[in-house]
Amino acid sequence: MRYWITRSTTRFICFTIAFIFLSLVEILIPCSANEQKTLYPIIKNGKWGFIDRTGQVVIEPAFDDAWPFENDLAVIRKGDEKTGKYGLIDLNGKIIFQPLSEKSPYFSDDVAWIRINNKWGLIDKKGSIIIQPEFEFEGVSVFKEGLSPVLVKTDGGNKWGYLNKKGQFVVEPILEQAAYFTDGLAKVKFDGKYGYIDTSGKYAIEPQFALAGMFYENLANVALQPTGDQKYGFIDKSGKFVIEPRFSYADNFVNGIACVLIGEGKDWKAGYIDKTGKMIVPPKYEWWARFNGEYANAGYFRFENPFLEITYQVLFKDQLKKRYCKFLCYERKLKFTFIDKNGKELFPLMYGNTGSQG
Repeated sequence: MRYWITRSTTRFICFTIAFIFLSLVEILIPCSANEQKTLYPIIKNGKWGFIDRTGQVVIEPAFDDAWPFENDLAVIRKGDEKTGKYGLIDLNGKIIFQPLSEKSPYFSDDVAWIRINNKWGLIDKKGSIIIQPEFEFEGVSVFKEGLSPVLVKTDGGNKWGYLNKKGQFVVEPILEQAAYFTDGLAKVKFDGKYGYIDTSGKYAIEPQFALAGMFYENLANVALQPTGDQKYGFIDKSGKFVIEPRFSYADNFVNGIACVLIGEGKDWKAGYIDKTGKMIVPPKYEWWARFNGEYANAGYFRFENPFLEITYQVLFKDQLKKRYCKFLCYERKLKFTFIDKNGKELFPLMYGNTGSQG
């Protein structure tokens, strides 16, 4: 018998586990009297509501979908996933913004985009509309440092620009790609090359890179050559290389450490560098994650228990798909450990699942 788990069921299971965990934490660590009120989504008879830490229903199930509270606001939906509309409620269940938006509001920089009748506008955390839904954008990103990338249909195709919270273009829609701001700069692509602009819309670093990441901790990972021939290094906000390009890939810095890949194709190995470019964890891992505080996951993949070749011959006619499936149909296992910033493995490698890579 085959069982199907729906999106709502999956979310309910996750929220239930989180609620049980937090309840245990509350027993072990008593909450202070002035602790901020926290509510958790529940589903009952197909409708979503919210309970508190004691399991008491605080907001009766009345919504077709609901998300966890963030900064005292929760997104709710009336109607199904295709035609339903999204709104916002507070911790008392009061509607802060009526379910009118065709897209779920996500707050960043204290504002959130909404879309009504295919036109984009902006609301604040009080639910007040600060930009009327009047922009027929092809897409939007989040606001960071006062600006949001927006995708506009032009005579030359879809182009990105930057809008401020007054609804004014700081950068006209002429860009091929545009990222949100980090560390005061935003990655943009113009005429096939990547560069960086400041919040005034001026180039801080002229477009010159074939590949580029965003600025984190005042450094950005970039490559001068396109994919296939790329070697990544790191630049500062003047555009100067502070770590010369020599890596097959380089992740952004987190807590002063970045993962880098050495080697080509399937032969690459992951290690970690500091901001001087010094290799503090030798490149030997096949699986990696960023440092979260003092530790990071790292490990190796193992491929076991291949399916019989006759299975491929029955299901797939041509050799290309046959070979492709033969690779995918191996059972993939991850053998991992935690490492510290000196590369010391905290325990022997073990099989398991540490979450998503990168």
